[in-house]
Amino acid sequence: MDKPGGTVVIDRTSPQDIQMRELFVQVDELPEASLKFGQSLELELNEGTHRVKVTNRLTTQRAEFTVRGEETVRFDAANVPAGAFFAPLLALGAGGYKVSLKRI
Repeated sequence: MDKPGGTVVIDRTSPQDIQMRELFVQVDELPEASLKFGQSLELELNEGTHRVKVTNRLTTQRAEFTVRGEETVRFDAANVPAGAFFAPLLALGAGGYKVSLKRI
């Protein structure tokens, strides 16, 4: 039986974010939500192990996390530059970036 739990918060506020394209976030089997730069997603979850997936439809990052008690688990999600080789593509609005997902 699931126990009452806490909250997961996924922020898209990183100064490293290139602020292009939406990110699409899915926690467990819940409906997917979109995040634009400056937005956050907050979900109440039961205590236990959960999975989060963040994608920009080009690249995807996943993480598994555990909620204990009334804990708030936070992640920072962003579209970040993929490296100097891809910089010219970034200027054209294509490629050149990847998803970053970090627990904070």
